[in-house]
Amino acid sequence: MKKLILILFCLPLLIMAQAPQGFTYQGVATDNNGFELQNQTISIQASILSSSATGTAVWQETHTTSTDTFGLFNVTIGEGTSTNSGSSATFQEIDWGAASHFMKVEIDVNGGSNYVHVGTSQMMSVPYALYAENINMDSVSDYLTNDSSFMANVGYSSNYNSTNNGDLSANIDPNDLTSSLISEIPQSLDGHKLIFYSTKKGIYLTDSIGSFTSLIYSTQSDLIYSLTSNISADTLYFLQSSESANTSPSIMMFTTNNLNPVVIGALPFPINDIHTFKYYNGKFYILSSDEMLEFSGGIISNVTPSSLPGDIKTFSTISPTLYYIYYAGSNQYYIANGAQIPYAYNMEYSPTGNIIYIRDNANGLNIYASTVGSNSYSTVYNSNGLLQTTGTYFENPMSISDGIIYFSSKTALLSLDDNGNNLRSISTSTNSQNINGIVTCQFNYDSTTANTNNIHIGITDPLSYLSSTNQKNIFYSTKKGIYLTDSIGSFTSLIYSTQSDLIYSLTSNISADTLYFLQSSESANTSPSIMMFTTNNLNPVVIGALPFPINDIHTFKYYNGKFYILSSDEMLEFSGGIISNVTPSSLPGDIKTFSTISPTLYYIYYAGSNQYYIANGAQIPYAYNMEYSPTGNIIYIRDNANGLNIYASTVGSNSYSTVYNSNGLLQTTGTYFENPMSISDGIIYFSSKTALLSLDDNGNNLRSISTSTNSQNINGIVIVD
Repeated sequence: MKKLILILFCLPLLIMAQAPQGFTYQGVATDNNGFELQNQTISIQASILSSSATGTAVWQETHTTSTDTFGLFNVTIGEGTSTNSGSSATFQEIDWGAASHFMKVEIDVNGGSNYVHVGTSQMMSVPYALYAENINMDSVSDYLTNDSSFMANVGYSSNYNSTNNGDLSANIDPNDLTSSLISEIPQSLDGHKLIFYSTKKGIYLTDSIGSFTSLIYSTQSDLIYSLTSNISADTLYFLQSSESANTSPSIMMFTTNNLNPVVIGALPFPINDIHTFKYYNGKFYILSSDEMLEFSGGIISNVTPSSLPGDIKTFSTISPTLYYIYYAGSNQYYIANGAQIPYAYNMEYSPTGNIIYIRDNANGLNIYASTVGSNSYSTVYNSNGLLQTTGTYFENPMSISDGIIYFSSKTALLSLDDNGNNLRSISTSTNSQNINGIVTCQFNYDSTTANTNNIHIGITDPLSYLSSTNQKNIFYSTKKGIYLTDSIGSFTSLIYSTQSDLIYSLTSNISADTLYFLQSSESANTSPSIMMFTTNNLNPVVIGALPFPINDIHTFKYYNGKFYILSSDEMLEFSGGIISNVTPSSLPGDIKTFSTISPTLYYIYYAGSNQYYIANGAQIPYAYNMEYSPTGNIIYIRDNANGLNIYASTVGSNSYSTVYNSNGLLQTTGTYFENPMSISDGIIYFSSKTALLSLDDNGNNLRSISTSTNSQNINGIVIVD
């Protein structure tokens, strides 16, 4: 199987006792289905190129390393084995100031030397300490202090004292930790119990006694939800989406040694359909409309136990066992295999005493405890209306650590001994937003991975990426932009966007090296232009215009030198500026959708009385889109009865089968264009509002690939090999 690599981020390494000699490169290794390569030995070859992505190598080195259970790996560029292929004799001799530099990364997932190129990206900023060494500054500290841009953006302070390990309420300037742009936790917090908590607009850092509060990350128009972490709490995750309730959120990640979040995936559910989001042991768990889902390697599966006699309301992933609370009707709530309890807003498991803690909001905030397997519960804390909760999903978080229960009351962060004593007020959010996530950790400062400035390696040059990768690439469109990603969602790049105009119906030729779409003003009566771009030139140009108002066009596709338009149930061909009607006179009803993938134009038509047919084929549910696959000579159809569903019918057959039924989990829209589908090499690619997904053509392996960043529903998909 071909193996692929997803590069997350790159950051410089700062060694406190000497000049730094490298920077850390971190990534996630996956196969071409998006599965993480867990606990596997791999080889990396990194080349530093001068001036351009195809420039001369000034340094090249190799590494042999291992991935962890999440596919993550770390290497330090500058500390590998030299291949003696660069113009610099040593890594230290690279003249970072002489030109711009690019990093080329190659990988052998079997740990050998059969390297495959996975990307070349510009190093958008030079590692400060490396550059400083080459220009003979007196010290890294002096260089940073004299850099006004760094001082303004990162907040480096001359008051910082790396030997002070006391509480921050004492000898540290409070301004050191009030910036929302700090990139690392100071060494002075080594050994402290730290608490991260999130609101819709920011993520905060504090300690267990609230001696400081630092806003480490904030958003302007986006919203943040449900901070969660791995067991050791050195890697944290949260959801981020636009303010639209129908937006599919991105999964964000940061670590305690790098507080700058990066996107590592996307969920295909609108954020208002998600009730709970948590991480455990390399997988994400989501409660969506009372259905429990597992998300791993981009693949979504249902893990709702069939034995439960009711709907899941909340769950805990703290222990190896997934503990649930379910609703059995008649206002009765139960811990699975345990006690009947009050309605729970959240629950967490504590290995101390093998106890499940539950919080609800009957007459204010209350916390209960039940030993696993017991049929009873006890009251740990009853606020008697003193502390308030909310009825909003996410906004009642709770975390258990070392016999202490951490929880929120709207904007306030509190703690309580697990016996109900010593209620403490720790911190409060500064943006008037309710707390919606809590993570506690014991911080251990690691000087080998501390950093003072971050370098983000991403897809900065889509054209170079397209020409250098063997991955399957995907272009998709929304009304406001066209995006480029790959089949495992390892990056998302907005390659074209509009301000006042609208974009519709991305389509392509058979080889998918030339793409077309419609563009018009926001007026529904505007006639759209036909736009074109190629995979060698991503700048669209106008090549023609359609004479119909955009609101009269239902479908627009390209095939074999001609455009086909479905306008008010009439099928039209547009070629060389000439318009002709190609609606078959033999059809006993109006055309509703069509496919141009094969030499034959396949239609679905409406015959009245709520009956829809494939021309010369089966009666089917109402179809929002259809595509033909030469593999098996099959037509695939998608509709939106009780959520998104996909059916299949062999050409000429009078029957169809269900490939995938979302049971309401994935949503469609009733808007023309906004339900695209594309078939390639046995994989069905499709959208669910703002989310891009894929599915094996046998209905297995539902994957979430990407999500639009402009809150717009996807309206076109093109696959490029």
